[in-house]
This record gives sequence, C-alpha cells and structure tokens, in this order.
Amino acid sequence: MSNRIEQMIANRWEEDIQVSSHLNRNDHKYLYELLQRRGIEVLGETWRPNLVSPETFNDKINWCKLFDQQKDQVDVVDKVKAFQYLLDRGLGRYNRVLLASADSVAELNKGGVTGKCVFKCNHDSGSYRFFDMDQLTSEDTFWKDINTQYAPLLAREYGLRNAEWQYAMVNPRQILVERDLADGNGMPPDYKFHCTNGVVRWCQYIYDRKHGTKEINVLPDGTDTGVLFDTQFALGSEFTIPEDTWEEMLKLASQLSKPYKYVRVDLYSVKGRIYFGELTFFPRGGYYPGVGQKTLGKLLEFDTSTVTKPVLF
Repeated sequence: MSNRIEQMIANRWEEDIQVSSHLNRNDHKYLYELLQRRGIEVLGETWRPNLVSPETFNDKINWCKLFDQQKDQVDVVDKVKAFQYLLDRGLGRYNRVLLASADSVAELNKGGVTGKCVFKCNHDSGSYRFFDMDQLTSEDTFWKDINTQYAPLLAREYGLRNAEWQYAMVNPRQILVERDLADGNGMPPDYKFHCTNGVVRWCQYIYDRKHGTKEINVLPDGTDTGVLFDTQFALGSEFTIPEDTWEEMLKLASQLSKPYKYVRVDLYSVKGRIYFGELTFFPRGGYYPGVGQKTLGKLLEFDTSTVTKPVLF
C-alpha cells in the first residue's frame, strides 16, 4: 500500500474511533487496518465499512470481524477439529467420512486413502482436489505430486490478508482426506444458510459447477429473492425445495448458528442425507462487489449494542 493509502486508513481510524463506542486502540487497531487495506485493494478507495450502524452485508461482516470474536470459532473453522465439534454436540451423523489426516503428506495413513476422495487443508479455503485412488497408474508418483502441491499450502499463512483472524490461529495446519460425496461427479450442490443468532435469514443455493456455476438465493420458505449475491456466478432459476431434507437442514443451520451474530452454515443434501460442509464467518472476507450484498445484507438483523472481548487482535 502506498503512503497515501496508509495515511487514509490512519485518518479513518481516528475518525471512526471518535464515533464508535466499541473501537479500542489496544484491541482493534491492527485488525481494523488489515480489513481496511484489503477492502480498498478489492473494492477501491471509496469503500468504507459502516462500523457504527452497519447496513450492507459487507458492513456487517467487517463489524463481526472486530466485535464478535469468540475463541471456539478457531476450532469451528479447522476442518479437522470440526468433526469433533459436531460429535461433541450429538451431531456426528452429519459428518462426512474422514479417511485420514496428518500434519504432513508423509505422515498420512496412505493405506486408509481409497476410492474416490477429496484432499484439502484444514486451515484455508479452495485447496480441495478430487482424486480416484483406484485409477492411479503409479502410487509413488501420485504421492510425490501430492506432497509438491500441499507442502507449500500447509506452510502458507492464510486468513490475515482478509482479516479473517480465525484461520490464522488454526494449529496445527494439517492435510485431510475425505470420501467424495458426489462419487467422482465433482462438487454436489451447496446449500449455504446465512444465519444470525440461530435465525436462518436466507439460503444461497449454488449448483451446476461443471457448466457455469449458478446461484439462487431463497428465503426459508423457498421463495426466490431474485437477487444475485455473488457476482462470480450466474443467476439461476431452477430451485426446488428438497422435501426430504429441507426442514432438517433449516433446523441444523439454526442450531449451529445460535451462538454467533452471523455465520454461514454450509450443508449438502445427497441422496436424502444431510452432510455438514463448514461454518463460514466471513464469506469472501466481506468484500462482495455489486448491489446484491446491499439488498441481502438488510436481511441480517443482529444486536450491535453488545460486543465480545477480542480473542487475539
């Protein structure tokens, strides 16, 4: 960032700390500067989150980064510890099948990695790779390639660039392998439930990833909002409530989201069975372009008069 941008951020800090009763110089300045830098980088110099009376989706996500920090969020975003998180709450039936996990590729129980599966890191987003272990021509070459791919991914810090502090605190960083839910057919459709303190506000349904990913944003009763939220996708028009799992998914999303002012509960519905994906506290870091985040952000209602004590920053 240029000196001019850094000075702009410094000026914003001094202005915001005068009007926000929650901002604290000792607790919030570092994270405040991180989220401002990234927002300006992604959305331009005119972007500035309203941290006093947040209105848009981006406003509210960045408010939560600063003021709704909870220690258990670190375990929740850890893709390995999340399995135990569900078990501890009597929700283990929603876990996917974990084949193996370890601190490095060399330490993986390779004998347990069979069939169609998904490799990923526990501390980041987007590091998943699909493989069919039954189709390997050379296991030695495969595992060498996996190590080449995942060693740098495990070594990299993830999270602070977007001020997503939970990911930066995940320890240890691990590689994990899960059974492929879609049996080799790529990612199944996502049901991403945007929730506030146990109330499902809307579901972002993402599908057709092989042929130009589409999304439909629907209310809990299945009503299509007609709003495009994520401009990376096309606006779809083919949502049908999965009658065998919809009410149960709503109940699960409500239960998992109750402790948090905002969280997105990611679920899958495959052959009449529900699988937990992950809990996402800051989708796209709270830096969505477009008008959809303004429209749907109005649905996220939570109390901004109460805050938590910062966990780290």
